[in-house]
Amino acid sequence: LSEKTLRVSDERAAQAKAYFLKAVGMELDALEGQLEASRTAVGYGISEVTAGATRGPTYAVEWRTNVFSSQLGKLRDVADPLLIEVIHFYGEFGVLDQVRGAVNAVSAEFTAADASSGERDKVRPRLLIRLKSLHEKLEDVSEKLMSLKAKLQVAQQ
Repeated sequence: LSEKTLRVSDERAAQAKAYFLKAVGMELDALEGQLEASRTAVGYGISEVTAGATRGPTYAVEWRTNVFSSQLGKLRDVADPLLIEVIHFYGEFGVLDQVRGAVNAVSAEFTAADASSGERDKVRPRLLIRLKSLHEKLEDVSEKLMSLKAKLQVAQQ
């Protein structure tokens, strides 16, 4: 390959990376809203269960990660610290989904438990622990999102 061909190829790769990071930045704006709404909903769930609710909350969310999911594979090279940080950030959503699944499982057990036998009161502390864990994870991911957004803004300048 000629030197000119390699230079053009490198320029296209750099341009693709820049476009990818810009699109991820826009996607993070949408995710920020989803995370905030989820934190609010889980906080409300904690309050309700603490106050004596008879039904546990159930959470379902489809994270808006289409840009990342569909475009990452199109990058020629991801050997860049910022790209690696983006990849790790998006990996957090798998962990969030696992924690959410654990909440939903204990919540279903709580809702199905017989109140008259005291079984529901035995499940309530476990449900609260799971809910608080989910709330903390949502806060952690939100903080990472804000940090990543700031780094992306600096990189785009």
